[in-house]
Amino acid sequence: MSTTPMVKNLHPINHAEAQGKPKEILDLALKQVGFIPNMYANMANAPGVLSTYLHGYALFRGESGLKPAEQEVVFLAVSQVNSHGRPGAETVKTFLDAGYKETDLMYIVLVLLAGGHCR
Repeated sequence: MSTTPMVKNLHPINHAEAQGKPKEILDLALKQVGFIPNMYANMANAPGVLSTYLHGYALFRGESGLKPAEQEVVFLAVSQVNSHGRPGAETVKTFLDAGYKETDLMYIVLVLLAGGHCR
C-alpha cells in the first residue's frame, strides 16, 4: 500500500467520461440530486465512499422527519462549519431550487454566524 496521501493525487471524475463503478455511482448521484456536485465528482474516485454517502443522504432526506426547509438549514449549518461561514455553491443552488429567496438564505446564514441565537 502506498504511503502517498490520496488527496494530493485526487482529481474529480468527469461524469461524461466516467466508466465502470464511478459511472454507475455518478449516474445515481445525478438521478438523486439533479446535478453532479464537485464533492461527488471527487468522491467518485472511491465509489464505495460515494455510494455510502448517497445512501445516508437519501435516508436523511426521506426519514429524518425534518421538512425540506429544515433539511436545508442543516445543510447550511454543515456548510458554514466546513467553509468558515460561506455556504457552498451546491448548498445555495439546492436552497434556491427549493423555492426560497436569497434573503431567506441571508437570514439563515446570519443566524448561524451569530451562533444560532435569535432574540
